[in-house]
Amino acid sequence: MTLAAAKRLLIEHRQLAQGVFNQFTPNRMLSGRVCGIFGFGGIGVATARLMRTLGMSIHAINRRGHSPEATAWIGTPAHLDVLLPAADVLVIAAPLSTPRSSA
Repeated sequence: MTLAAAKRLLIEHRQLAQGVFNQFTPNRMLSGRVCGIFGFGGIGVATARLMRTLGMSIHAINRRGHSPEATAWIGTPAHLDVLLPAADVLVIAAPLSTPRSSA
C-alpha cells in the first residue's frame, strides 16, 4: 500500500483507463525518507525490514521503547508527538485490543 500510494498507482491507473497519459507528474521516491511505525511487534518489525530495503529510515514506537531490531529511533506511545512530524510514511501495526491491567 505504501508503494502504491507513493507511486500514485490508483490515480495513474484510473487516468490510463480514461485514455489520459500523464508523463509530467514526478515520481515520489521513498529512499532517504522516514517510515514511522506505530506498533513495533512482529508485523511492525516485518514491515520495517521491507521499508529498509526501499532505503527508508525506521522510526518506531512500541510499549517498551526498545527492540533488538535496528531502528534509527524508537520510543514509547508517550513519544507519539515526536514520531508523527518526523515520519514521511506512517504505518499503524498496533493491536486493536488493549492490555489487561494487573490489578
